[in-house]
Amino acid sequence: MEVPAVDVASALREAAALEEKKLKDKQQAEADNALAEEVDVEVFSAYECRSLPPELGNAHPGDISEPGLLSAVPLPPPTYGSEAFDGPVIDETKLSRLQLEGVLFAAQRHTHLLPDGKRAGFFIGDGAGVGKGRQIAGIILDSWARGRKKHVWFSISNDLKLDAQRDLKDVGCHINVIDGCQGLDAASSKGLGMSSSSKHGCLFSTYSTLASGRPNAVGKKTRLEQLIDWCGGKDFEGCLVFDEAHKAKNFNSSKEELSTKVSQAVIKIQDMLPKARVVYCSATGVTDIGNLAYATRLGLWGEHSPFRGFKEFKESMEKRGLGALEMLAMELKAKGSYVSRGLGWKGAEFETCEVKLPPSTVEMYDKAVEFWMLLRKELEKAASACGNSGMCKAERCKDDHVCSPMRQFWGQQQRFFKEMANASKVEFVVAQAKEALSSGMSVVIGLQSTGESGMDKAMSEMKKRPGDTVATLISAAHYGTIGFIKQFFPTRTVPKEVKVMTDQDIEDIISCQLNVHIQAGIATLFNVEQARASLRKDQERSKVLKAEQAKSRELQDCVEAKEKLLQKAKELRLLPSPLDALIDALGGTAEVAEMTGRRGRLVRRVRGDAGFKYDLRPENEETSLNIRERELFMSGKKKVAIISDAASTGVSLHAAVGSGSEGRRRLHITLELPWSADKAIQQLGRSHRSNQASAPVFRLLVTDLGGERRFAAAVAKRLASLGALTKGDRRAATGADFSSFDLDTKYGRRALKSMMMAIVTKTGLAPGVDLMTLRPFVQSGLLMSTAPAAATPTPSSVNQGGATGAAGMMAEELGQEAKAEIKIAAMLAAERSLEDMAIEPAQYNNVTLFLGRLQGLPVQRQNLMFTYLTGTLDAVLSEARASGVYDEGVADLRASSVTLKNAPEEVAKDPATGAVTQLAQVVLDRGVSWDQALAKRSEAADAGMDEAVKPTSGAKPPKGTGFYRSRHTDITSQRKLVVLAVRKAKHNRLMVITRPNTGTSGYEMDLQELREKYDRVSDNEEATATVQHAWTQAYDSSNGADYRGSRKVTLGLLSGSVLPMWSALEKTVAVCRAQMTKAEEALKVNRVILDDSTKLVGVRLPTTALSTLRQHLAEAVQARKAVVDSGGGGGVDPVSPINPKTLLQVKTPPKNILSFFGRAASPSPSSAATPPPVGGKRHAGVSSVGGSAGRVKKKKGSVGGSGRNAGKENSASSTAKGVAALFGSQLGSKDTAGSTASAKRDDPPEVISIDD
Repeated sequence: MEVPAVDVASALREAAALEEKKLKDKQQAEADNALAEEVDVEVFSAYECRSLPPELGNAHPGDISEPGLLSAVPLPPPTYGSEAFDGPVIDETKLSRLQLEGVLFAAQRHTHLLPDGKRAGFFIGDGAGVGKGRQIAGIILDSWARGRKKHVWFSISNDLKLDAQRDLKDVGCHINVIDGCQGLDAASSKGLGMSSSSKHGCLFSTYSTLASGRPNAVGKKTRLEQLIDWCGGKDFEGCLVFDEAHKAKNFNSSKEELSTKVSQAVIKIQDMLPKARVVYCSATGVTDIGNLAYATRLGLWGEHSPFRGFKEFKESMEKRGLGALEMLAMELKAKGSYVSRGLGWKGAEFETCEVKLPPSTVEMYDKAVEFWMLLRKELEKAASACGNSGMCKAERCKDDHVCSPMRQFWGQQQRFFKEMANASKVEFVVAQAKEALSSGMSVVIGLQSTGESGMDKAMSEMKKRPGDTVATLISAAHYGTIGFIKQFFPTRTVPKEVKVMTDQDIEDIISCQLNVHIQAGIATLFNVEQARASLRKDQERSKVLKAEQAKSRELQDCVEAKEKLLQKAKELRLLPSPLDALIDALGGTAEVAEMTGRRGRLVRRVRGDAGFKYDLRPENEETSLNIRERELFMSGKKKVAIISDAASTGVSLHAAVGSGSEGRRRLHITLELPWSADKAIQQLGRSHRSNQASAPVFRLLVTDLGGERRFAAAVAKRLASLGALTKGDRRAATGADFSSFDLDTKYGRRALKSMMMAIVTKTGLAPGVDLMTLRPFVQSGLLMSTAPAAATPTPSSVNQGGATGAAGMMAEELGQEAKAEIKIAAMLAAERSLEDMAIEPAQYNNVTLFLGRLQGLPVQRQNLMFTYLTGTLDAVLSEARASGVYDEGVADLRASSVTLKNAPEEVAKDPATGAVTQLAQVVLDRGVSWDQALAKRSEAADAGMDEAVKPTSGAKPPKGTGFYRSRHTDITSQRKLVVLAVRKAKHNRLMVITRPNTGTSGYEMDLQELREKYDRVSDNEEATATVQHAWTQAYDSSNGADYRGSRKVTLGLLSGSVLPMWSALEKTVAVCRAQMTKAEEALKVNRVILDDSTKLVGVRLPTTALSTLRQHLAEAVQARKAVVDSGGGGGVDPVSPINPKTLLQVKTPPKNILSFFGRAASPSPSSAATPPPVGGKRHAGVSSVGGSAGRVKKKKGSVGGSGRNAGKENSASSTAKGVAALFGSQLGSKDTAGSTASAKRDDPPEVISIDD
């Protein structure tokens, strides 16, 4: 592989400088005044509605929680009245206190105007179990009662119109719901103008309709223009609801033309309706800061705002890290723009299982790697011979040759090895599923890819038709590879373009030449006709050449190479595709409910010859098939469900009360993580919903292949951003912490670049990597003769940051010669691996690319490279922690005692919004008494023992754990210092250091370094007494004023509205940098928990910088006041009064056939026996087999939810069925039972108004 030229001497000097810097950072970390941080283990807190008066509304049923960091931030004082909801809405709990809180704060926020004059919006970030649809309906009801009779509700599917109608009726809002622009077309189609029923109401539309550029059939306007006209233009003040708002993500602020049409349309309609009351509603609204662009009404950027545009806002947030994102969510809540509550994860269990590949699978994988390396070599050779190794510029690139085959190669290779990894988990999944089934559980298995494309290619290759027999299960990856070679391996040359002069070109050339001769005074020497004739001949020759070059020629060498590759591909031995293999191993289609949306599958024959039948399910019936399968699973008739991305939205598979399978707890196995975080959460949410009898057990599976970490890393990064942005905590997206998989961070990119440069410069291993962690992945003659044979090495068997097992024991036993051999072998293996991955130097910090290409290496080298990367990452993280600049989001400051020096003071207040910035001075006592030190040592002893063999008392501490005395005398105290060293969990050589005066250090010391600086104190009574005396003396003597090495440290915490004042913070750092540590310069966001349990979250600053900070904050407020005084500061609209007549009309149900004649439908016994779920989908655990269509009677205190996406499962229902069901319950129609047997949920039947 060609590598960039590098000056070795220069590289060595840089490495030496880096080592020197690391040493200085360590010295700084060991400084007594360093503050230790830790991430709080509490992700969620039980939700309490503290903003509303206690007497207002009834409690929300169900276990509702809120992210721990958000719970520390109160909503602003409520000022909006609840008179629109007096009576049944509150008394009968049609809106709970929790839901009423969301409604009232949305209405309160809508009274505010942003600095650019547009009305402020509100974001409902609630998860499942809260009832987002009910809150939207409540917002519309309040607005209608105040005289605003036009509202627009956008969602992802037109089927959800039924849910919107139901949510509105459930809160007593009986208004007309218009069926989008199609409804407007129908209302205007008679040529008499728009009908009265369509002039007012809630217009329900889809995002696809909004983004459609096609004109309507009536007025020849685009759908967007039609919507604006119906709203009344820029003076429209009704609600503009963006339900499932994540549909509007993917806006490119740099190149708007690359943005999705939906994101552009959503932003545009908000600009065209500046006074609209905007509501964003989504539990996964922002999976990345770049996907927040649609939320223009949150006031985070814009004219007269701290950030002029979204691009500046995005760049600023990305630069400040996760802590700033988490603080952003808290700040939005603090100013009343955002709420995020959800079904608690209490009872849910999260486990990450690593599936170790058996030797036979490893051999199979390595054989496949050999084939792909050969395929790449031959493909590059053929592409070069055919002339299509670069970008194709031929006019007909797909007619007679292959276009840019190498661009297709890497994607196909990635899909191939991803399926191999998934297929290797099947045996483990089957064992786990059978164990769960035997213990009385039901199993949900989630994957993403179904392999349907490969199945189609396989059946085509084998010439099989539906109903034919196939001998064995097939590998979709296998046939996908064969199809790739057939389609993309080039055998014909690329047509070359030859430019032919036109007649005009000839005349232009002659004219130019003639002018040159005229200017030179030799015009008589130029023969125009002769020149023209010569050019004509060139033109004819070019035409002939073009005709020849335009023909594609077949190259025999490429044809032969292609045939050989196809033969080798057919000889590959691979595991069958996971989906069919799982269904077959778990009992077949009679026992497994498949909800994947695929048509073709292989089903084991039960009669006649052995083998599998190729089953092709009817076209356009995938949705109804999914519904039937779901009902069989929910009723308990099938106890295993397999879902893919196609079924991850709108399907409930939890242990729902009254479903028939509520007694079977769910085991949800994630065989394959989806690419996007919102899809990951959607899939996990299928088995964890409201109205469940038990919470599920989640198991995330990954193999011990280093390359598969790519997929977990990609999703972990998105989940972290999602939690930080929308929950205030990067771990709050799912309740689980995926941080161990998140390699695509700034630290991961830095580590990868360091590793790559060490490989290409051949200057040794990357700084900080423990050589012995790579020992299991390299082979050499000397080591093979001196070391015992180790088990098959995996990344997990070599813990990050220190050697374990045989490798750890050998570290001190091996001689220098053996260690040098390990180093050389590891460097050579890494160099060869980098060459095989073909990563360009410009991409050396691209973690995603690296992990993707990693899959194409043999297992041992793949795990070597992954372990090398994680070892380098550990060194980078250790350096960042040592220098105090490591950003892991909002971290708690650790101390034995935390108190306030004085009450928080108001240091800034926005003159327009009233948002307050506060400054508190906090005193931390970091000291650790002797008794506390003994307790830490005892805890370390317990943690170091296996639970199965742990004695009841007197456990021996882990290796290296104990008290140490420094070898040198401390300059300040003139004493030898004592410390407690505890081995870090799951690490063999990293030690956590605790001192009597400054507590536990954030710097983790290597055991060898510890032994170089300190002497271990024996555990005998005399030595222990000496250490106790020295420890107590250091503890007592450091309890003084705030000085270097003292127990007590005072610092400032800036909280409240901080982000708008960030420029003042940066100015403060610029002025006070000389007085600040690196951690303080980084403006880290920390949380402290006071001794009285009060939580404070804010930006940490030293007390020496507080006076300068106050000055810059005052300047920022004055600058903001000047903007407000000039008319650019926003304002507050007066609240419109309730119109009693309008309120009475909207709460009065319209006349229907039954109410007109004074009769009412009575609920059937079966439906009344099953109460509606709390805050979740109406269809969630209701078996409709043999059910009745009567209306479910609601009990007081049961709050129906939003029924998200339930309309998808009710799309087969029609008005005729609703009427039949309505009359059937009274007239005893036998047909009713038949029609309701296929009902998708226990929704009330459609009530037909006389007006309809």
